[in-house]
Amino acid sequence: MLAPQESVSEPRAVMVDLPSRGGAVHLLEWRGPEDAPTILFMQANGFNAGTYQRILGPLSTDYNVIAFDMRGNGRSTLPTNVKRLRNWHIFRDDLVALHEALRLKDVILGGHSIGGTVSVLAAQAQPTIARGLVLLDPVLLPTMMGAAMETFAVWGLSRKYVPFIRGTANRRAHFPDAATMLDYYRGRGVFRTWPDDILADYIAHGTKTLPDGALTLACTPDWEASIFESHAHNVWRNMRRITCPVAVLRAAKESTLHPAMASRLKRFMPHAHITTLPGTTHMLPMETPAAVRDAFAQVASARR
Repeated sequence: MLAPQESVSEPRAVMVDLPSRGGAVHLLEWRGPEDAPTILFMQANGFNAGTYQRILGPLSTDYNVIAFDMRGNGRSTLPTNVKRLRNWHIFRDDLVALHEALRLKDVILGGHSIGGTVSVLAAQAQPTIARGLVLLDPVLLPTMMGAAMETFAVWGLSRKYVPFIRGTANRRAHFPDAATMLDYYRGRGVFRTWPDDILADYIAHGTKTLPDGALTLACTPDWEASIFESHAHNVWRNMRRITCPVAVLRAAKESTLHPAMASRLKRFMPHAHITTLPGTTHMLPMETPAAVRDAFAQVASARR
């Protein structure tokens, strides 16, 4: 078990109405120095903004920091429809709408896993949306190229065929209390490398209280699994449109960025700095928060 992380200042919780998206986005905000760049951060699938508060909060000494709950996660109220979820464009459009609603300028987009991928999709759609990208083990899969990607997913990513996704769909969702939930997750699965304080933040911000006082996951297992299944998007199509500074942190084990895809990313974006962090897993933000902060500082100081 890793040592507890640094203490962090308390963020301001905000609900931002996005009528065009059908609901509201919940975010955590740390105000930094006046006129400082803004970091806009998106979580990994199934997590929430609060999970990353001890990782991102210390950055507020130099930046304004905003972390938000993606659709179907945390306390955001944007609607979910498993049957209509085909790709991650819905999350891209949520991010763009939030960026516009907050009237952000001088922004560094960052994200973990799907959050990194969606940041790429947003920067492809609107190349001026960000001054830089920080991608934490993004999900960049090999794809069928061309128009077929608009209709078909890749690699047969279905709970029917992929044990990991099937396990996600069937994961335990209800617990009598937070202490039981913490004991259940501690040292287990993807949480095995997490410090207790970050795990406690995930639980506090990622559950809803039922009428009997028990807790249930805010992100339903069915929705989380459906996100893993929905890859009818072509993340490579407009990659060359991204010319801003890019820092990529890649896990040494269990990475969603295969070495072949990392090489492909470098061909599409020669200016990207790709670093594989020794000893890390896909949960690298929880394992090496200092490296995450260094990546944001690197991108903030880079020139376009």
